[in-house]
Amino acid sequence: MRLSKRELAASIIMYKKFGEGEANLEDLVSLLREEMCLTRRSAMNVIKRLRKLGFLEVRAGGRSIAAILRNPLEPLEAMASSYVSSRKGRCRRPI
Repeated sequence: MRLSKRELAASIIMYKKFGEGEANLEDLVSLLREEMCLTRRSAMNVIKRLRKLGFLEVRAGGRSIAAILRNPLEPLEAMASSYVSSRKGRCRRPI
């Protein structure tokens, strides 16, 4: 799954506001609506894609749904190492 500029910007905005740790899902949606002028549906879709890409985890507990934010560099490093290893596999000349 590819990372779009919108999702990268959203992950950075959420990380700058809440840092690593737990945040209420509704707080994240309202932050994305205010900062990026997204509709509620678009904000939820961005959060779903970020969860699939590993930028956050979603946990349901009690009456609210919490999202656990991760440092954006961790998933980016994983994507970069995956890309580099796939490039090395296609390399014709020995390294």
